[in-house]
Amino acid sequence: MSRLPALIVLAALVLATYIMLADYLNLRAVPEDPVPSATDVLPLPQPWGGYAWRGLARQAGDTWRQDPTAATETLRAAAVRYPVDAVQWLDRARIEAVTGTPEAVDTLLAVAGAVQPFERRSLWSATQVALQSGNPQLAERQLRRWLRDHPQDTERALFVGRRWIDAPGALLDRVLPEGRDYLDQALRIARRQRDPDLADAAWARIQPTPGHDAPAFLDYIETLLDAGRVGEAQQKWLAVDPAAGQGGIVNGRFDREFGEGLGLNWRTERAPAGVRIQRDTAEYTSAPASLRIDFGGQDNIHLAVPWTRVPVEPGARLVLTGSWRADGLTTRARPYLLVTAEGARLNARLEVPGANFDWQPFELDIDVPEDTRLLRLTVRRDRTNAFDRNIAGTLRLDDLDLQPRPEPAEP
Repeated sequence: MSRLPALIVLAALVLATYIMLADYLNLRAVPEDPVPSATDVLPLPQPWGGYAWRGLARQAGDTWRQDPTAATETLRAAAVRYPVDAVQWLDRARIEAVTGTPEAVDTLLAVAGAVQPFERRSLWSATQVALQSGNPQLAERQLRRWLRDHPQDTERALFVGRRWIDAPGALLDRVLPEGRDYLDQALRIARRQRDPDLADAAWARIQPTPGHDAPAFLDYIETLLDAGRVGEAQQKWLAVDPAAGQGGIVNGRFDREFGEGLGLNWRTERAPAGVRIQRDTAEYTSAPASLRIDFGGQDNIHLAVPWTRVPVEPGARLVLTGSWRADGLTTRARPYLLVTAEGARLNARLEVPGANFDWQPFELDIDVPEDTRLLRLTVRRDRTNAFDRNIAGTLRLDDLDLQPRPEPAEP
């Protein structure tokens, strides 16, 4: 009985020694010359595969153009010994894409995907092979499969799909998997690329219609505004946010949070150091809040936020109205309101009247240029070289509105 365990241990040692010896000798027998190697160059049999077979497979995949037939034979033999290596299946698919049939490419890519279904590099390599095959249906199917596991690469997939798909709607239908998230990403991509046609196609496929605070809606409105389709953007905003029609400036009474800085929302991001912008629910002229800007007193501030975009009619004669209040503003370079025209010459400015004053109304006349449909209202403050250049204090604004200016009565 005692001899049997000893024989088992001895057999295991012999087997382990052979495995190591075969790996050692066979790996060194792999030719250094970059030519697809025949499978009979290895001195010792390795039915389980090993580093030498892996080296042969990689060499065949890298240099297959020198001899596609020999490379295919090497890869097929390596796959029999160690089939769970996705790279060798992808290399075979790449060879078939150039020299073989689309059906074989599809099968090999399916095997590679089954072997390593979630490996990012393998999935993208499979997509590239599908593109090389010249089969659009196969390429689109592989792109959709890629995006299901890596939805953050939607922009890359749409860029690739544009090689053979021109119509934005067909591009979305044929490349993107089903799901709202992909359409939301398409709208974000359209905004970054200033592509209103892609935005229209993505928006038409979104159901139900998002609210005014949804990122997809804001991306779409921003794209329309950048494309000069101001009237259309305004109509779509009013359709989902009827309260915006009560005044010429959306959220001009600050009765809700600022939201993401896109579309007709207030931009409050990227405030400089030493400045704090927030809604003030304690001090206002119209409930529930006002806009509050606090200056810390330690910096010579250049301020270009908050600001918002306001749709207008070309050539209109308007008046900007509102109320403001100041508490302890320092320096002679105080904040001011600036109205400019996007794409035209306009510079209407209204200075803060003092360092300390209670709520008081203001008015600013604006003549819109004939070629302007979009104004920009900004709270500004410029740097100064004066001795008292570091600004402190608080500025509040409320009840902002932009309406047609009454014509003067005839004498």
